[in-house]
Amino acid sequence: MLFKYRAISPRLTDSIVNRTWFFAKPEKLNDPFDCHVDIRKALARAANSTSGLRAELLEAALKRDDGMLDAWAQQFAGFGVFSLSQTSTSELLWAHYADEHRGVVLTYQFDKNFISDVQNKFVCFDFVKYGQNTVTQYLQTATINQQQPERFVDELAKLYLTTKTEAWSYEEEVRIIRTIPGPMQIPRGALREITFGLRTPPAEIDRITELASQYSGCGTFAQMQPDDSDSGFVARRI
Repeated sequence: MLFKYRAISPRLTDSIVNRTWFFAKPEKLNDPFDCHVDIRKALARAANSTSGLRAELLEAALKRDDGMLDAWAQQFAGFGVFSLSQTSTSELLWAHYADEHRGVVLTYQFDKNFISDVQNKFVCFDFVKYGQNTVTQYLQTATINQQQPERFVDELAKLYLTTKTEAWSYEEEVRIIRTIPGPMQIPRGALREITFGLRTPPAEIDRITELASQYSGCGTFAQMQPDDSDSGFVARRI
């Protein structure tokens, strides 16, 4: 199960009625460093802190004049990013992304065939790694097989697209990346549950429940309620 925090908006309605996810271009993400790691600086840092064959290979990559590094950044700029979370009960996520508990959390579950279908054009479907110099550290330590450089490059590309600083770790993000941005239709039934916030208006609960049942095949609904602590909450079925 993975979770998407959403405010009540026309985009939420569209995602339920048309069963879509919207994959944003990296330039639209709220963290300016997201999918924009300076690969030249990372290569230079790694080369300066290592020695032997690894340092030689990293320095050779820096000195290439065939436009490889520029093409790297340009290619990823055209990808699409969709973010989910591993948790549905984060106080910060409810506040930041679900309109201060006036929104919802959408619960998704899908089978392996959906993830592996080449027609979906997924580049990766992976956990975000949190750290200050994650790409540099990979360049410093990963195995470099000169006979199979593609594997090293593929892993580096995945890391480039799924790394954020530790400040974002509270999101517990799972990231899906496609080669193209924009909306993508998902299977009916993939939306398994909708949880409403403590402040979601009753009229919106009724409207979204009806739409989700009719168009997305979702039949399970809950709402956050105060728990027995001073300031906690728990989901209860409605």
